[in-house]
Formats: sequence, C-alpha cells, structure tokens
Amino acid sequence: MDIEYTTTGLVNWNLEREENWFFEEKGRVRSTTRVVVQDDHVVGFNMLGRRWDHTVLIRWIEERRSLGWVLGHLIRHRARAAVAGSGGIGWISRDRTGC
Repeated sequence: MDIEYTTTGLVNWNLEREENWFFEEKGRVRSTTRVVVQDDHVVGFNMLGRRWDHTVLIRWIEERRSLGWVLGHLIRHRARAAVAGSGGIGWISRDRTGC
C-alpha cells in the first residue's frame, strides 16, 4: 500500500485557541485534509491521500494567512497536484476544541 501524506507546521500541539478544519474528498481519490488555525491564522496542515508541495504550505504559514485565504488558494493548489478524474470535495466538520 502506498499512501501520500504531508504534515507541516504546528499539528497535534494542542495550542490555546486552536481550531481544526477537516476536509474529506471522496471519489477515485480519497483524501483528508486538516488545517490547524490559531488566532485567525493557519499554523499547520495535515494531509493524507494526496501529494502536496509542502514548501507552498510552509510559506502560507510564514505569511500568517487566514483560513479563508488558504481555503481559496488550497483548491487551486490541489488542482495543480491532483490526479485527473477525482471526486467531489467539501468541508465535513469544524472542531473548535482540537482533535
């Protein structure tokens, strides 16, 4: 079994005021995405099931991008790295208490 994953930033640190956004993609490619946010800025990513360019994700963390900004750009970034023909995407939950 070969599973792609990318983890960068502050993931599983149980930060104060941490929020976690979860995303699940279903279809030919199944993947999950977790975006960790603290004080309205993305501080970490945990992706499973797709290959991501971690240098882009690190830059977004360093630029202190908001979740809204990241979500808008993440779809474009994913599309560049995506396998053609994947299924639909959508946010499935938001957890304000951490994982």
